[in-house]
Order: sequence, then C-alpha cells, then structure tokens
Amino acid sequence: MRGFGDFQRSQMRRQDSQIADRFDTLRQAVNALERAVIASPDKPQPREPNHSDADDKRSERSTERCLSKLAYSVKETLALVGLSRTALYAAITAKELRAVKYHKKTLILAKDLHAWLERLPEIESSRRVNPI
Repeated sequence: MRGFGDFQRSQMRRQDSQIADRFDTLRQAVNALERAVIASPDKPQPREPNHSDADDKRSERSTERCLSKLAYSVKETLALVGLSRTALYAAITAKELRAVKYHKKTLILAKDLHAWLERLPEIESSRRVNPI
C-alpha cells in the first residue's frame, strides 16, 4: 500500500543491505495487516440511533423551555430558526437582526428574534399549477 520515501531510500543506502530486506518484509507485513483489517467482517458497524417517544418528549420539553427564555445564544437561535450560522451572522451584520453581547457571549433577545421573523417577506407564488 505504501512505498519507500526519499528519506527511507537514503537511509537504506548508508546501512547494511539486510536492513533493506527487513524493512521490505516489515512493509509487506503491515500492508497485509491493513488489508486484513479493511476486509474484516468483524468491523463494528455504526449503530442506528434509538429514536423513541421518550426522545420526542424530551425534545419537546427542551423546545418549550427554550421558547420561554428572554434571550437565546447563537446555538439556540440556530436550532430554533433552522438557519446556518453564516446566514444568522449575515442578518446581524446587515442590522436586520439585533444581537447583544454579554462579556464574550452573543445573545439574541426573544422579542428581537420574533420581530425579525415577522419582518421577513412572504413567498409569492408565481407558478401556476396547470390542471391536467
């Protein structure tokens, strides 16, 4: 799988010829081991996440708790709104969304977030559905 690099070749020229043979044997053994590990059926498979009603209820409680807050962190805002971090910071930079700082923490007040969402333009449906 791997070959000799320039450094290995230069080291082998200076050393005993048996070192090159031993190095080659060692490299073949490592390659065989890598092939065996890659082809091994005993590799642990990624486990599927267990999704249950308890998880849904926990998620709902977390969302309810988050909705009753006065201010949200950037991470909480991203989870609530479903935007990317870049889009959120673009709205803050464009002064569309107000953000405040407390020490190093960026906070978005709940009332400002709601007002910003209300100001977003509605989608106009320009496509007409043709009946068949």
